[in-house]
Amino acid sequence: MFSNDMDCLVAIASTPAAISGRNMIWREMVSQAIRGDPAWKNGDYPKDSPPKNWINAVIPLSAIMTGSAEQIQKHGPTRATAIDLVKKLEASGEAYDANDILDDFESSADYDPAPNLNVINQPMLTINFSDDLTNPPQFLRLPTASNYTEVVIPAGPDSFGHMTIAHPAIWASALQSFLERLPHED
Repeated sequence: MFSNDMDCLVAIASTPAAISGRNMIWREMVSQAIRGDPAWKNGDYPKDSPPKNWINAVIPLSAIMTGSAEQIQKHGPTRATAIDLVKKLEASGEAYDANDILDDFESSADYDPAPNLNVINQPMLTINFSDDLTNPPQFLRLPTASNYTEVVIPAGPDSFGHMTIAHPAIWASALQSFLERLPHED
């Protein structure tokens, strides 16, 4: 909202448009899985007896949507290892609170920065990943202004889909290059 109060802006793994398409569909699936869990009880469940049915759908789906096909294949190269991976993912899901996940997914349902992109005058860098299913770079539509720099990191054996955001060594050089081109005050 106050983009011009900054020296620059950097958006990583983000599409500056309304959440729609595949991204909205999987978010709706997450919401329905949690809300449809009989133990959810409209979010008023005892902390010592949280809902767990939603985990079996949501956590593996999250791995598919935010991971890379190459990394998932690496960890589940056979039927047996893929099924074992699902079991590990589901077990890790027990650490998450259903209401927190629901808030995370539903709080951004009306996200749409597109109408305000043209008011950004400061230099802006977007870093996206070609294997990101959550924010596919083919839907990245930035204004054609000289203050926007777009970087798409190619998929490869060391990329992680949307979760490449958690591996800054992969995209740090793009950020460094952008920052070095900014005017610096003496």
